[in-house]
Parts: sequence; structure tokens; C-alpha cells
Amino acid sequence: GLPVVAEAVTPIYRWGSRISIYTGFPTVIGWNWHQQQRRIFSHKEIQQRAGDVELLYLSKEQSLVKEIIKKYDIEFVILGMVEKIYYYSQGSSFFDAAISSLTVPVYENGEVKILSTNFSPID
Repeated sequence: GLPVVAEAVTPIYRWGSRISIYTGFPTVIGWNWHQQQRRIFSHKEIQQRAGDVELLYLSKEQSLVKEIIKKYDIEFVILGMVEKIYYYSQGSSFFDAAISSLTVPVYENGEVKILSTNFSPID
């Protein structure tokens, strides 16, 4: 019954899954290294989830992003400094990605936005 949040997947020993940690909301993938240690026979699924999160933030294909949102039942997408550092610091832009047109901001505070996937865009 809790909303699933999507947030950046970070390298080991970096500050990741912060929204999930502080709210208790489920996320697509928690701390990657912890998942690998606890789910020793699920490395392929763990890597798939990490790859899907990267595609969610970077892909320009709306159909692919919609598929990922549906697959994990993602309700909120976090766009903060961590996501900007890991996904949009090398010349990519959030506004070039499909996720920007598939979400609406429900909260903004300085450098952080919480985006909702639950809306019906007018065509």
C-alpha cells in the first residue's frame, strides 16, 4: 500500500536510497551492494533493476519509460542533487529524457523535486 519511489542507484559506499531509508517507502532497488550481499543468487535481477532505473532517468523513449514505471509500479520519481550528479552531469539533461514529459512535480524545494507518475496528460 505504500508508494514506490524511484531514486538514483549509487556506487557502493555512497549515499543512495536516501528517500526510501528515511520514509520507509519501497524503491526499485535499495543499496546495490547490500542487495548483492543478501540476495546472492539474484545478481541478474539486481543488475536489471539498476539498469532499469538508469533507463528511467536517461531514456528518450516514452514507451520504454512507461514500461519501467508500470513494471515496478513507480508512483514517485525523485529528482535531487544525487540524481543530477549520477545521471545528468555528463551533458545529459532531465528535460531531454522521456521521464520529464511523463511526470508532474508534486513537491519542489530548492534543488529537489518529487515527481508523480499518476496523471493523465492532455494530448
